[in-house]
Amino acid sequence: MRELATLRPWIAELEGSKAEHNEKMESSVERSGKYYDLFKNSRDALYITDRGGRFIDVNQSYIELFGYTREELGNLKALETYVNRSDRLKFRQEIEQRGMVVDYAVRLRKKDGTELDCLITAMVRCTDEGSILGYQGIIRDITEYRLMTQKIRENARRYQGLTDLLPLAVFETDEIGNFFFINRQGFEISGYTREDIDKGLNALQLFIPEDQDRVIEDMRRTLSGEKLDGREYIGLRKDGSTYPAIIYTNPIIVDQRAVGLRGVILDVTERKSTERQLRIKESAILSSINAIAMADLEGNLTYVNPSFLRLWGYDKEEEVLGRSVLEFWKNAEGALKVREELHEKGGWIGELRAKRKDGSGFYAQSAASMVTDEIGNHICMMGSFVDITERKKAEEALQENKERFRSLVEATSDLIWEVDQNGAHTYVSPKVKDLLGYEPEEVIGKTCFDLMPPDEAERAGPLFRDINSSQRPFERLEIVYLHKDGRRIVIETSGVPILDANGNLLGYRGIDRDITERKQAEERLRDYQDRLRSLATKLSLVEERERRRVATYLHDDIGHALAMCKIKLGMLQESLVPAHRNGHLDEIKGIIEQVIQHTRSLTVELSPPVLYEMGLVAAVEWLAENISKQYGIRVNVKNSKKFKKLNGNLQILLFQAARELLTNIVKHAKAQKVEIYIRRYKEDKIQIEVKDDGVGFDTSHLLSNITKNGGFGLFNIRERFNHLGGHCDIQSQPGCGTCVTIVSPLQATD
Repeated sequence: MRELATLRPWIAELEGSKAEHNEKMESSVERSGKYYDLFKNSRDALYITDRGGRFIDVNQSYIELFGYTREELGNLKALETYVNRSDRLKFRQEIEQRGMVVDYAVRLRKKDGTELDCLITAMVRCTDEGSILGYQGIIRDITEYRLMTQKIRENARRYQGLTDLLPLAVFETDEIGNFFFINRQGFEISGYTREDIDKGLNALQLFIPEDQDRVIEDMRRTLSGEKLDGREYIGLRKDGSTYPAIIYTNPIIVDQRAVGLRGVILDVTERKSTERQLRIKESAILSSINAIAMADLEGNLTYVNPSFLRLWGYDKEEEVLGRSVLEFWKNAEGALKVREELHEKGGWIGELRAKRKDGSGFYAQSAASMVTDEIGNHICMMGSFVDITERKKAEEALQENKERFRSLVEATSDLIWEVDQNGAHTYVSPKVKDLLGYEPEEVIGKTCFDLMPPDEAERAGPLFRDINSSQRPFERLEIVYLHKDGRRIVIETSGVPILDANGNLLGYRGIDRDITERKQAEERLRDYQDRLRSLATKLSLVEERERRRVATYLHDDIGHALAMCKIKLGMLQESLVPAHRNGHLDEIKGIIEQVIQHTRSLTVELSPPVLYEMGLVAAVEWLAENISKQYGIRVNVKNSKKFKKLNGNLQILLFQAARELLTNIVKHAKAQKVEIYIRRYKEDKIQIEVKDDGVGFDTSHLLSNITKNGGFGLFNIRERFNHLGGHCDIQSQPGCGTCVTIVSPLQATD
């Protein structure tokens, strides 16, 4: 292009026909001979054509390149030199659209038919008005260059393929460290790609910042001709991760000058890891609490760690190295057999009695093995030793404890058992024979459900499955087993889970106790208690009926008799003349009146008529009013609904309970206020709540103090209503008053 620009002033004058061109050429040469000399003598083929492609002029290099004479070119169009004529059309379109083309690749044909690979750099020639006259340009033959390039590329591919086979990263850089070659392994190690090289990748980008100054210095020394051994750096991958690397480099010499670096990168991550593991293993052996020793194949010690020296009582390894391993055991014959087994089998584990430097002995757990090379040949022997003297003592003590435990288990009256995680018995004590009639061997492998009657297994199954899934202990669960003879045996069982070191359930261990007789006694006791409760209720009702009978007798008989006496006495008094009347008759009349009043009060206290005539609520209201008058305690009765009629016995029992509670409050509570609530409870029950603001008491002592402070009355009320299918709840705290709630089935209509 620079040559075309230089020639352009001269070429611009070449217009019109060929004759005119020749005339102008002569005059032009006279004026600008230097431009024409450049045109003629250029090594590249220069040409000038009109727009139709006819040659106006060419230089000597063009004639030599294509083999035509000037006369032949004068009758030749440029189109005829193209191998593919379509390339000429594309060339014209592009140059006329852009005004010029640079290194336009085409295939042209010489006169003898030889095809050439060429690059054309050309521009349009225009008039001053902008009309296209033709084209002028340079043609370069790149056929040999293409062939050379292909060979170079082929060699590069071979070089690339060869280096890609290497397990090393291979690279080449210029003298400032810019990469122009990296093999496949190099890309894999660094994480970079060929595109990164094309964009410009410098060697410093492959190392952490802390190492970059050292990398620059090592590059300088290598380029200066200094021989450096492998250099260690911390490599930096494209993704930011790091790795240890060793790099070997040599200078690239061209014309006896270093123009770059060629080298290999070793990723030594695995080697470093291996070295670290070896150091760790060496440290582990040195610091191991186990005694470790190595011996040659003849059995002479070649290495011992500090724990070996401490265990055997030596101070320095020189005291033991080189000596036979047989010297360090009490039983040399047994140690010799171990060595023989090592040679035969390659390993041995067991216990030996060792001998210390001072002659004392100890038990050692030994694990010995033969060390082999990569093809299996024996190299040496290695052993690890642990002092198990204390463990041996513990095992002896454990065995003694086992014997004691066995004696205890066999002597106890309870059944000891163990089951696995599936509930199958793995152990039962001999007591199972007395308890269920089975020999222990008959129970092993069976579950507790196999020993139960079907109804009991169905009942207990969900309970034991829940216990097993939650791994919780249990105690005093009552279950029923079938004796071998068919009898039902009631068992009280307790157990705890057996767990491994990781907390996984292995099974359960526990104890069973025969409580059949106790359960029978409890059943008899419950029967007696039910009878006593029933009897107490009947006695209360009989007592009330007797009160009612006595009250009726007092009211109907004695009360009427006293009233008649009072009337007769009045009549007698009226029949006497005033002179004979005196104060004695009035005094007798007053005494009779008092007796009548006392009889009426006693009648009401024994059995208030209001209870039978107006019902429970009215009777409780009367009782509350009476308590308020006599003791100055405010008693309020509230009810949500009047009960017109209740079962007679229930009405009596509820009234007795209310009277007993109020009596206790008067005697012990020191209360100022009492609230009584009478209401329906769940439609089919009646509820009476008596609440005071008195001193209160500790309810936990209720049963233990039934003879004090009215405790027996509260206990009696609770038992009575429990028997009737209701309940009695007592809530109280010292200093916080008391609330007693009685609930009873309602056996009456409104």
